[in-house]
Amino acid sequence: MDPKIFQRQLESEPSEEQYLFWKRITKTFLSKAKCAKEDEMDIILLSCGPSTFSFIEECIDADDAFKTLDAKFLKRSTGIIMRQK
Repeated sequence: MDPKIFQRQLESEPSEEQYLFWKRITKTFLSKAKCAKEDEMDIILLSCGPSTFSFIEECIDADDAFKTLDAKFLKRSTGIIMRQK
């Protein structure tokens, strides 16, 4: 897979849609690149901006980084709000 396709950095305060798009692109890239598990975290760190880096620099692996970013950027909806959508 051509790394030029993956020239998108996560913004400092992305909307939920922007974050989900970045996450999908990043996970697709990681699966297609067939990189080693220990290299996945380096790729994520390279693809996030400086302000996002501080949230995940201590993460052990890619799954931990995605969980941390999910907690930061995904809004939690209540059941009442969900029914109104």
